Amino acid sequence: MRKATQAAFYLLLLSLLAPLCGFADDRGFYPTTPLLNNGQKWRIGYCEGGPYLDYRQNLVETVRALMAMGWVEAADIPRSDDDSDTRRLWAWLADDGRSRYLRFVEDAYWSSDWDEQTLRPRNKSAMLKRLKTGNDLDLMIAMGTWAGQDLANSYHQVAVVVAAAANPIQAGIIKSVDDSGHDHVLAKVDPARYLRQLRLFHDIVGFKRLGVVYDGSALGRVYANLLDVQQVARERGFAIVECQAQDQGNAEDEAAAALYACWQQLAPRIDALWITVHRGENPKFMPESLAPLFEHRVPTWTRRGSDQVRRGVLMSISRKEFRGLGEYYASVIAKIFNGARPRDLDPVYKEPLKIAINLATAARIGYTPPRAILAVADEIYREIESGPMSP
Repeated sequence: MRKATQAAFYLLLLSLLAPLCGFADDRGFYPTTPLLNNGQKWRIGYCEGGPYLDYRQNLVETVRALMAMGWVEAADIPRSDDDSDTRRLWAWLADDGRSRYLRFVEDAYWSSDWDEQTLRPRNKSAMLKRLKTGNDLDLMIAMGTWAGQDLANSYHQVAVVVAAAANPIQAGIIKSVDDSGHDHVLAKVDPARYLRQLRLFHDIVGFKRLGVVYDGSALGRVYANLLDVQQVARERGFAIVECQAQDQGNAEDEAAAALYACWQQLAPRIDALWITVHRGENPKFMPESLAPLFEHRVPTWTRRGSDQVRRGVLMSISRKEFRGLGEYYASVIAKIFNGARPRDLDPVYKEPLKIAINLATAARIGYTPPRAILAVADEIYREIESGPMSP
């Protein structure tokens, strides 16, 4: 009862503070008015480490926000049968009639398809050469950690907006929350984002043994938020039970098999699981991959949002927040085109902790959520979605 009361108070506090979260320009005023670049359209390029659900959602919401601001003509963005594909979306954006002010340059699109050994260095070399000598791009959207690492450097001076990076400080993309380290670079950051999620998960469930699966590489540890997990474990006095599953260099189905083996190994030994960023955690493999966790009644929290919750994970933040992220990125892009240095803009975006919960999963694992969670939950799912993912 005490733990439920504590969770209720914590969630009530979050619901009161949520309107205060988001972003604010506290480093000087910069306009966002649509304008041309000396009579020409601003030219934008895009790069990513590979197809990833969050990348497409971030890009879609950024474009929608640019439409609302008048930079892009209002239109229905086409849906895709692949929720992680940005290539076809970029080709659609490249139509010259999409905007009077912006040109999404069709051949300035790079995806490394998660090939770190061959395609990533090849793309990096091509991008840096074009940015340094081509003089045909005004801004790059660097989507994700790989892209941010490849473009946040001094080899060029083209504006770079790094989006959806797991932890840009730990990944070496920016120097600190106060300084990106490069005049032409901005990376969205929220240093306490995953600390808040971990603390909330512990307040709600009160676990004593938290499972974490991650790729053993340095970047895999960043994706797993291991430093954050360790900090909260010290604060709250719970144990961390780890398992390594190869992600980098694996095909997606191989990554999923490695992840499933770890979940099988951990499930009897833990009383909660922190689901991080791993290619084997694609919602399309769920709910089947969650079977060991269902069997051993393990509550789960994913940092990736409600797409996994509707497929059987117990809880997460609500991914309706992608709209707020898109508004932030669109505002940053507009300010840069109005003369702001990326380095001078505020990189902090604080994500509101709005809850998504799956009640069918709760029933399956024998967990009764506190009423306070249901009262403030932004998304409540009453069944576990299975089969092919909807477009």
